[in-house]
Amino acid sequence: MCEILLSVAAKVLGLLVDPVVRQLGYLFNYRTNIEDLSEKVEKLRDARSSHQHSVDEAKRNGHAIVDGVSKWLTRADGFKQGASKFLEDEKAAPKSCLNGLMCPNLKSRYQLSRAARKKAGDSDQIHGDGLQIEKISYRPPLPEINSAPPEVLQSRMLVLNEVMEALKDSNINRIGVWGLGGVRKSTLVKQVAEQAASQEKLFDKVVMAFVLQTLDYREIQQQFADKLGMKFEELSEQGRAAQQIHWLTI
Repeated sequence: MCEILLSVAAKVLGLLVDPVVRQLGYLFNYRTNIEDLSEKVEKLRDARSSHQHSVDEAKRNGHAIVDGVSKWLTRADGFKQGASKFLEDEKAAPKSCLNGLMCPNLKSRYQLSRAARKKAGDSDQIHGDGLQIEKISYRPPLPEINSAPPEVLQSRMLVLNEVMEALKDSNINRIGVWGLGGVRKSTLVKQVAEQAASQEKLFDKVVMAFVLQTLDYREIQQQFADKLGMKFEELSEQGRAAQQIHWLTI
């Protein structure tokens, strides 16, 4: 029975002592906590600067920035500003007792030390999240095809309507437009593509490739890849073709 009472008493004592020790630790470790926060803010500033360099390089290459990266940069900026102001205020905070007596202002030291400890933990969390960033940017698809001039449409409206009706027919999977040079066949096809994607909503994405009389399959494949914002991993024409077929199925 006595052993049980001693065990219970030890646990109760531990529950009472631990919080007191922790609170006193804020006073005894005041300077350590302040310096630790200052170091962590500097470490976060370096990490933020490194990511910003990568972002700037990606933008110069015409890439779009991943949303999570932009949010992390904003989050890091907000924390750095708040933490820097806290450290500046800490330097100006009263450290002595009233009337300028040479004794520490325990209340001020406790509050500042506790706040610094918490902010240091927040800094670790933000910095750790930054280390988890694996991808900074991605290559967006090239701009969509522009519409043809209205005056051209009026003269070719009948042909345009015929092509649009053919596109809606599930039994037709290939449509050809032919005519003499200079009659604006390409312009008509551009308008068909624009109307099919933007107005009729027949397709999620419409891609055009310009094909010369002398076929260059790799060039045609690359035109499709550029418009779709994709990157080939295969080197052979057959491998690239298989990869394009895969893109169309996802």
